Amino acid sequence: MGTNQIWMTCVDPKSLVSEYTEYAHGNRLETRRIVLDQAMLPAILSRGNIRVVPPPLLLERFLATVRSECNIAREQKQSIFLLIFGHGTEGTYGIAIGGERTSYHAPLLTVNSLKQAIGSTVDVGMLLTSCYSGGWVIQPQLNVTAMTAAGPKEESESWSKSESSGRASGSIYASAVVQALFKMEHPSATQFQDTPLSESLQQQEITSSTFAEFARVIYRTLVDDVDSLGQLHDVRFSAQDDAWETEWRPRSGIPLNTFKERWEMLRSIPIDTADPRTNRTPHAGESRLLGDQADIQLSEGLRGSMVIRGIHGVTQMMAYHYLNSFPGNDHHGGNADHGKIRDFLAGKGYPQEAERLHPILAYRLRSMELATDYKDYLSLPFPDCNSYDFEAWIRDICLDCRQQGLPGQVAQKRLKYFRDVRSCIEIFDLALPDQGWSYTKPNNYLAVAMCNSNLSLTQVEEAVAKLQAREYYLSYLYIPFRPTKDCD
Repeated sequence: MGTNQIWMTCVDPKSLVSEYTEYAHGNRLETRRIVLDQAMLPAILSRGNIRVVPPPLLLERFLATVRSECNIAREQKQSIFLLIFGHGTEGTYGIAIGGERTSYHAPLLTVNSLKQAIGSTVDVGMLLTSCYSGGWVIQPQLNVTAMTAAGPKEESESWSKSESSGRASGSIYASAVVQALFKMEHPSATQFQDTPLSESLQQQEITSSTFAEFARVIYRTLVDDVDSLGQLHDVRFSAQDDAWETEWRPRSGIPLNTFKERWEMLRSIPIDTADPRTNRTPHAGESRLLGDQADIQLSEGLRGSMVIRGIHGVTQMMAYHYLNSFPGNDHHGGNADHGKIRDFLAGKGYPQEAERLHPILAYRLRSMELATDYKDYLSLPFPDCNSYDFEAWIRDICLDCRQQGLPGQVAQKRLKYFRDVRSCIEIFDLALPDQGWSYTKPNNYLAVAMCNSNLSLTQVEEAVAKLQAREYYLSYLYIPFRPTKDCD
């Protein structure tokens, strides 16, 4: 968004409404707003600022549009604000844009390609909701003001799937940004219609209109008002030219005009029927959160229905073992295939799903086996990866971080130590295109195993070097023999 406001997509909004009726945003156990439905379509389309681009051309057209809009903004001394929504990739931080097949086969928007499209001497703000999007902030060659939904090593999260619609209800981080915008627009308010302010934020006045203050308000809103597990996200910020003390509106590029009033004009829908104990909003109560692992467990009726021949039967058995290995919550960006896996196991998927899901499941199951193998090789006293619930461990750590005084400080230190250990572990292969999104549980599991053994970071680095040397030795042993022309 610059002088012109342009939205680019490869799916026509009319098609989305025709297939899914409506799209809601927000916590399924709090107030949700309908952000797209049939009644809204005429007004949305009448603005003429939505460009529906064929999937193979979307990335190319997006970069061309960024280049053109930045040239206009440079001449008119205006700022540009980019909102980029798509799956992110581990390691490269590329964001899937368009593509002819599945999203993990899509072409990637990279830091370098966007940098070239932006050029120089133009103020650019960005909001990214993709997994690992914090990697864009740590790139020194990209000088922009950025707000990201996840750290360089973290998957981004959506709200849990609604039991009524079976779909997720948007980004948790986006909810925090919306609430933060309300506060910046009305700094004296103590409560908003959708989410009451926590006591801590009611006592903390908004001290300035700088981008540094805006970043602080987003973070505090996420942790104190929106998500009890807000520490999980590791949200990141960067200020173009390190100008943190400049006014936040031109610095971020976010247009704000009666934002709160317009938001509250959107139709609200009833609270979902999901278990109230899964509500991650901080004001929901002090009891320990119940995770969404129940969403992934299998019904007893499926346990005796595995006798099917061929790849279909093999894939069903793999799906059964995978879904019973604490694979992680559905609403993590990298677990987007969980719904298809469960549908396939329940006999609801298309027959050809077996061939598509087989390499995905094989990669994930083998990665967990490898993590257990590494744990055993290092003689770490810890359960096997496929029987360990990492989500429960990290959930408890994040809840402990909310405590006051020494217990909260200890938990914060523990979380930082875990992330430092995990950043040392770069030994698991990333997924190939046919294997879906890279799987984070093995890396997280091995990091927790090392944390629980109280290894220092130096000892962690030595252990990783030991594993890498072992892998190199094994790969050398297994190099296939290829006869030369001189061999008889």
